[in-house]
Amino acid sequence: MLCAMPASLLVPTLALALLVSPTPGVRAAPPAPRWEPANTWALVAGVLHWSDPALAPFEANNRKDLELMNVLAERGVPPAQRTLLIDRHATAARVREVLAEQVAAAPPGTTFIVYFEGHGLFDQRRRFVLATSDTHTDHLDHTGLDLAALLPILATRGARDRVLLFGDACYSGHFAALASALTFLGVPALSLTSASEESASSENWTFTQALIDGLRGRAIVDRDGDGAILLSEIAAEARDAMRHREGQPIGWAPLAVGDLVIANAAPWPPDLAALAPAGNLFSRGDWVVARRLDGERGIGRVLGVDPDGERGTRLRLEYYDYADRLFGWAREDRADPVMFYVYPPGTRVRVSFEDSVYAATVVRVEDGLHLVSFEGPAPGAPEPHDPTLPADEFVTQDQLLGHLDPSEEAVQRVLVEAGGALYEALVKGRFRGKVCVRYPGSPLVEDDCVPESRVTPDTRRP
Repeated sequence: MLCAMPASLLVPTLALALLVSPTPGVRAAPPAPRWEPANTWALVAGVLHWSDPALAPFEANNRKDLELMNVLAERGVPPAQRTLLIDRHATAARVREVLAEQVAAAPPGTTFIVYFEGHGLFDQRRRFVLATSDTHTDHLDHTGLDLAALLPILATRGARDRVLLFGDACYSGHFAALASALTFLGVPALSLTSASEESASSENWTFTQALIDGLRGRAIVDRDGDGAILLSEIAAEARDAMRHREGQPIGWAPLAVGDLVIANAAPWPPDLAALAPAGNLFSRGDWVVARRLDGERGIGRVLGVDPDGERGTRLRLEYYDYADRLFGWAREDRADPVMFYVYPPGTRVRVSFEDSVYAATVVRVEDGLHLVSFEGPAPGAPEPHDPTLPADEFVTQDQLLGHLDPSEEAVQRVLVEAGGALYEALVKGRFRGKVCVRYPGSPLVEDDCVPESRVTPDTRRP
């Protein structure tokens, strides 16, 4: 979930890498063990409102932390082995207390699930902390929940146990440090989070929804179609959803736990099973930008294709708004692929960040997502209210406003005609004979693919 904190408190560190693909020729790993809900103890803590007004609240409609707990119940985690702490009940002390009770009561061979949703931020000593309901930004050093405080509790377990850490919060990739420490101490642990150590998280429930879909066995999560949904497939679902819908990287550190079979894949609903899996341009699982029923363009997931529509091939699309799943149809020839404009590492760019515009340098690019290092206010931009530079951060496409030196982008910079007006754009690529462009500073959903006849080189600047 989103965190809205002063830049001086945001000091992310290095992110852990994703799973490495198997090397050709290496013997296949043995089958993954199956998760056993009856031998699982779960703590789900979610905070949408805080006593400190400096911490921005979230809407509570259709909250997914509650749904996650309900799904764990549906899957067979016994009532005495699951605890839900939401809002005012989710204090730092109560989280530690409940976890200690579970750890003391559970027999050997237990799987522990620890999930937190809310704000993630950094205290005055540059430690990552979770904003429990009693957290105050003026005293983060002793009111925020330091993940290190959970280590001595969980470290009392043994090699027959496993700890699964899930976080839906800004910079929640720091959960990996706790998982790594537990693994080093002989307690197998992993972490899967909505953000890396160097990225904020969106204000939507996108990540937790992916986790819920995997636990429920939703067919689209079964990437290889073998009927079993692995924890790594849930991570892949979360990674794709966060990348395409939110423009952000996740955190995924499987460590010693490796993979787990989480659920049997459910069959496709009859209406979707009746659709074709692929059309002429897009296939089931692809991400596209298309016009929704309300007239707004949005990012949708292809669930199936109707090749016999009266007006041509149609795509059955799934959209997601905050906590609600929406469905619609779009003509295939009017949908555009979700594409990212990539600035190579070392490129100096203008970046919008917390109501200010900065000069920054691209440090690293992962799947079209840019980690940047801030240098100072961009030329011509007003001085920010906070003189402290933000730490290195992954930024979305919408935050990237273009090269700092316009001459560097002369080859890619174009003008696009629309409705008699010309708009500055950058060429992302080509698709079905059209030019796909990015309008710097505009939402990603405003990008489109246009005929060559509407595109001309922008030669107004050197």
